[in-house]
Amino acid sequence: MAPALVQTGSSSSNNSASVPMTFGSNVTAGSMLFVAAWIRSATALVEIRDSLNNPWTCLGYQLEPGNGRRSAAWYAPNVAGGATTLTCVTQGGVASDFCAAEYSGISSVSPLDTWAMQGTAGTSALTPTITTTVPNAAILAWVVTFDSASSVASPFTMRANGVFDFDSNGFADQIVSATGSYQATFTTSGTGNVVTGIAAFADSPVSGPRTSRRLIKKTYAAGFAGPF
Repeated sequence: MAPALVQTGSSSSNNSASVPMTFGSNVTAGSMLFVAAWIRSATALVEIRDSLNNPWTCLGYQLEPGNGRRSAAWYAPNVAGGATTLTCVTQGGVASDFCAAEYSGISSVSPLDTWAMQGTAGTSALTPTITTTVPNAAILAWVVTFDSASSVASPFTMRANGVFDFDSNGFADQIVSATGSYQATFTTSGTGNVVTGIAAFADSPVSGPRTSRRLIKKTYAAGFAGPF
């Protein structure tokens, strides 16, 4: 079953430690949920929770160059189905905003193949390049920036573009059927610093051998997932 986008959502808060977002439609059991967040702190720990108590894995954190803020991403595979509210919880009431997505057709067990994040500057915001080890995958790419994330270069498709006060999150994807090297190029409205990320998630069922698997999870006090 090929991966496919089901729905997206986004949310933001300037002064709350708990930022909720409810998907417009019920989440389908067995789907994968994905979140990319923008955190207005270089040190605050963040946790993603949902109303169906699905377990979440943090990919990692990346500092934005020069501005003392950072981005992080999480995913939850093989989730329970039903009406679902996501909540981004930050320590100390730090402001945050995030984009979220639901995907069908993702492997229910250890779906993450590879991922990378980086901080850059300029109107052309390139993600790092990743090389996949599974032939059929969803390549998810995201950008968080002080400016507006207006578009992404083909063959990626822009799926969400949330503008929150003075920040913007952009989210795009590409469904691939062969192993290879992949990179997304976002266009932003200004020359401010940005953080970009990209990750590959294997389809379900597995098509072809999996020669390697990179799955990272760190758990900190009070259930917060933190930096490496």
